[in-house]
Amino acid sequence: MSDVLALCDALGVDHATFVRVLEAGPLAMPYELQKVGLMDDASYAPGFAVQLALKDIDLVAEVAAPSPLLQVVRARLEATVEAGHDNDDLAAVDYLRKPPP
Repeated sequence: MSDVLALCDALGVDHATFVRVLEAGPLAMPYELQKVGLMDDASYAPGFAVQLALKDIDLVAEVAAPSPLLQVVRARLEATVEAGHDNDDLAAVDYLRKPPP
């Protein structure tokens, strides 16, 4: 979702407009819609911690063949942990798109 919001920013698409369009279609998932708000507000109160997502990615890597997508997701999670967001909500992967004021 962070990458989609970055694309919206690059294209000049208002996030509220994007959410309204998303809500009207088959891809509307409450979890992702919640994350848009958290990312826009830079609100990373723990829900599902980044470190737990990184642990899950590592578990997947033990049983699945390496893939470029898995590597990119893992790198993004690692960077988020290195930035001090390991115990923050997974929405913290968005910290690079919108640096704090």
